[in-house]
Amino acid sequence: MGFGCNPSRAATNSAMASMSLSGDKRLMDALYSLPAQVRRKCVAKAMNAGGGILKRAIETNAQKHYVTGTLAKSIVVKRVKPKRPGSFLVIVGPKNVRRAFRRTNKGKLRGVSDKKIDQVKAEGTQVFFRNPAKYAHLVEFGHAGKRKAKPHPFMRPAFDAVAQTALDVMLGNLWTQIHREMKRMLGVT
Repeated sequence: MGFGCNPSRAATNSAMASMSLSGDKRLMDALYSLPAQVRRKCVAKAMNAGGGILKRAIETNAQKHYVTGTLAKSIVVKRVKPKRPGSFLVIVGPKNVRRAFRRTNKGKLRGVSDKKIDQVKAEGTQVFFRNPAKYAHLVEFGHAGKRKAKPHPFMRPAFDAVAQTALDVMLGNLWTQIHREMKRMLGVT
């Protein structure tokens, strides 16, 4: 009995990694004794807790790579509906968000709020945009071409470092949620 973390790449060129839970029949029996809606809520809270640990580790690694910090700020935990019924899926990675920047007189990058983009353009300053979801894989794996770039992995090392911790937190949180819901259903305080 016990749980294991089995990290695997979904594809060779993908930044996605997955973990699977298996092993504890008592947990699964307790979980499936709850109504479906309550079960989904318990699992969602547990997965958010584990995903939060992975998110913080990825943010820490991503901060080492860019001056603007846009990549690190864009990391989110998102629950998505899986294709397979009865399974649960959480994605941790860069959000598809566009951020505006301008260069100062000293050459440093400064963020520009959406409200001030037109004002900054009117002043004659060039405004450019960055979307971390469109370049995160290039940072992670590097790229070839005219301006080659070496890989600067930030997601995989974070996953490898905290996967087991995140799994343990998810399991502990799931047991807590199950006990809480069972007490609530039985009317025990």
